[in-house]
Amino acid sequence: MAALLRGTIGIAFAFGFNQKTIKILMFRIYIVILSIFCFSCIEKQEYSEIILGDDTASVYPSQTGSDNINDIETIYIPQKMPADIFCDLDGDGKNDTIGLRLDAHISKYGLVIQYAAGRCDTLGMGKAFLDRGFNDFNWAGIMEVAPKGEFYWNYANYDDPDISRDQIKDEDKITLTRAGIFLHADESCGGGVIYLNDDQTYAWMQQE
Repeated sequence: MAALLRGTIGIAFAFGFNQKTIKILMFRIYIVILSIFCFSCIEKQEYSEIILGDDTASVYPSQTGSDNINDIETIYIPQKMPADIFCDLDGDGKNDTIGLRLDAHISKYGLVIQYAAGRCDTLGMGKAFLDRGFNDFNWAGIMEVAPKGEFYWNYANYDDPDISRDQIKDEDKITLTRAGIFLHADESCGGGVIYLNDDQTYAWMQQE
């Protein structure tokens, strides 16, 4: 900035400006530079908790498949969200990549699921998730692989935590035939398992 001011003074003297005019000119230039600097700091503060992904291939896939990602430039990897997980969701024997992402344009969180075969789906990010009554995964503080063969049941619908399997309704239990996604709120109740049905549609098994 000092070099810019010295250059401005030199030009002003060359054009024959008097000292009063030069001081006014220098003051205006200083105000403009200061305003630009302050605006830049505000911009950085607004997005201080999000960073762009290093591996853009897994964040902004070239083939979106279900055509759910409309503006890839607004999708970010939040620093405070769980790390990506890798598992075979669709049963093709290859690991798929699942990550929690933030759509900064609408300030909504969701899952980006990049399948090894090229298909990519997004869940949440402002779009209603099945019939669960939410469109934002900002509550998810824990994300883990739900292993293939694991038995899950919706014990939120039952008073007895020691209930036997044969007493649980079919719609309230599942033994995963493929890996799933376990999500849970961090340090509080609430969560469930996301998995694929045989027809490749998503399903949710409430856990709390």
